Amino acid sequence: MHPWSTQMSGRFEEHVFQSDVLKNNPLGDPSARPLWVYLPPGYDDEPERRYPTIYQIQGMTGQLDMWRNRTAFRKNFPELADELFARKEAPLALLSGLIAGPHMAGVSL
Repeated sequence: MHPWSTQMSGRFEEHVFQSDVLKNNPLGDPSARPLWVYLPPGYDDEPERRYPTIYQIQGMTGQLDMWRNRTAFRKNFPELADELFARKEAPLALLSGLIAGPHMAGVSL
């Protein structure tokens, strides 16, 4: 484990969502958008279980990989949520990160 990383109890799945609505849009934005989903600890143990979902939408100047950014001496949101779930201090939930801002607003995918 690197000193700049954290061993998580859950895991991330990284997907690319293809939007038919964004195809050939007037701004020329990409129709393929990244979608990251955090699956909490024990997710695979109960395949029929349903989980609430927390959506984190990056704003006009953000991009999805900023979800993993840290400030000095502080873990990022997914790491903090993972710790709460692992310690059973919060109900298990899915975390979903996506980009909502247009390419023309400074967001490049």
